[in-house]
Amino acid sequence: MRIYALVSSWMPLTCWLYRQGFCRFSSARYSSAPADLENSLMHLTNVAIQKKSDGYSLDPFGGKWDLRHLKLYLMSRHGPEAADKLFKDIELLILRSLVAVKPALIHDKRCFELYGYDVLFSDDLKPWLVEVNASPSLTANTKDDEAMKVTMLAAMLDIIDLEGDRTGDEVRIGGFDLVYNGDHVSTSSQNSAYTTMLGCEIPAERVQLASHPEGQGGGGGSGSGGGGGGSGSGVAVKPALIHDKRCFELYGYDVLFSDDLKPWHVPGNKPHYKPQLGPARK
Repeated sequence: MRIYALVSSWMPLTCWLYRQGFCRFSSARYSSAPADLENSLMHLTNVAIQKKSDGYSLDPFGGKWDLRHLKLYLMSRHGPEAADKLFKDIELLILRSLVAVKPALIHDKRCFELYGYDVLFSDDLKPWLVEVNASPSLTANTKDDEAMKVTMLAAMLDIIDLEGDRTGDEVRIGGFDLVYNGDHVSTSSQNSAYTTMLGCEIPAERVQLASHPEGQGGGGGSGSGGGGGGSGSGVAVKPALIHDKRCFELYGYDVLFSDDLKPWHVPGNKPHYKPQLGPARK
């Protein structure tokens, strides 16, 4: 998994975690057999290596999933609580690594750094830190990959705020959530069943303030449903909408259900305005 963390200040330590990132896959099924130890296509997921595979050009996703698709897959296989715990553990892993190295770094208030964290997790959903990349590569091998990285860089520049437009009350800018500001900052709303927004969809609102937590009038709708949405989501956003009797709208809701048949609104995901109605991909 590649996850992006922006440190906008080291004193106090201020860290923003980008909701989206990606996970890479190998083109060959893993094997621990001694005869397969030299097969780099099986053990290394780097694009520079995987693109040498015969089937790489046939993969429209470039051997990647975005974090949201990975999180939804894990929720369907292991349940929402287990998937949320994994992503929360990854968030804490990132923060603990930054706190650990903080005394050894130069504390210049005019400096910032975007880090690319490489993390893998075992079959018991335990995360392991592989490495941390300073100034990570931002080259893209698919259109979706390029769009994600361009959007991330635009949000990063908004956080750096060379124009001086920020109020200082922001807890989310674009897809970046403030997760540490001298101490750990909770990114989930009071009505949310989730403890981290890592892997969630990025809301349409550009900025979220601490005075308007997500799901409480300033962010995505969060009714009484288990996952921060559900049956009350339409009622929750009603006061913020224009009430014109000549208007109507079709919304597309993304919902999953766990093995106990409990419905969950996709975390951080608002109803799709003008949902895609085109033909399915062949």
